[in-house]
Amino acid sequence: MKSKQLIGILAMALLVFSAAAVYGACTGSVWTTDVSGGTQDKNLYAIGESVYLNGANFDADAQCTYEITQVSAPGDPKPVVASGNIGMNGSGALDAYFIWDTNGASGGEYKVDVTCGDCQKSDNFRIEEGSSIPEFSTFAAGIAFAGASLGYMFMRKRR
Repeated sequence: MKSKQLIGILAMALLVFSAAAVYGACTGSVWTTDVSGGTQDKNLYAIGESVYLNGANFDADAQCTYEITQVSAPGDPKPVVASGNIGMNGSGALDAYFIWDTNGASGGEYKVDVTCGDCQKSDNFRIEEGSSIPEFSTFAAGIAFAGASLGYMFMRKRR
């Protein structure tokens, strides 16, 4: 009877230690951000905006890959819209690394998966349908109109 209890206790200890090894091996995290890297979990983008990635708690100087898929696209497998290689710095971090220019993208839900060896982390984000960053010509037209209006007001006031 004692040998069965001992085997049971050893089996439980082995299970606990193996689970701790599996869960403890991958402590990294990733999140989308803006160009400055200061926005934690920037999860909403307009078409034409660039997506950047931050990461932390990976192995120092780890060589990793990333893949962006459109989660909201119909069918399976989901289309991959961007992928590439990234390297963590000496602290196991990544700060505002450019991963995708959303020009030409359709709206919906996207997911970035980062894989560093056996460690895989992900973050989701959305692109607003029908939204886009105004082009320079829109800004230029607005500035020109405002300037012309001010000029007209000053000329009219002088008379």
